[in-house]
Amino acid sequence: MSRAPHLVPRAQRMGHARLLDHMSYDGLEDPESGELMGFFAEQCADRFRFTRQQQDAYAAESVRRSLAAIAEGRSAGRSSPSRSGQFESGFAGMAGHSSRNGPTASIS
Repeated sequence: MSRAPHLVPRAQRMGHARLLDHMSYDGLEDPESGELMGFFAEQCADRFRFTRQQQDAYAAESVRRSLAAIAEGRSAGRSSPSRSGQFESGFAGMAGHSSRNGPTASIS
């Protein structure tokens, strides 16, 4: 994400142009309000009274289910590697091929 380019919304030959940070614009901002997605998430958590522990448990369960689907072959063909010059292997990551084999939040 840190290598995402800046975008020029309207190509022009002369004069000043507004640049958009591609990572923020296309990945971290709510398209409706323009607010950062983290702010949007906090508003939703407040509105629906989700605790941090509930959010962590939901995320951990999502990771557990994803890893189970990968291990059982149910996600075959749904993910692909992404090339990057940052790592010796040339791959930045692929679903199911990370250095961790589980969620970082504990489920109690």
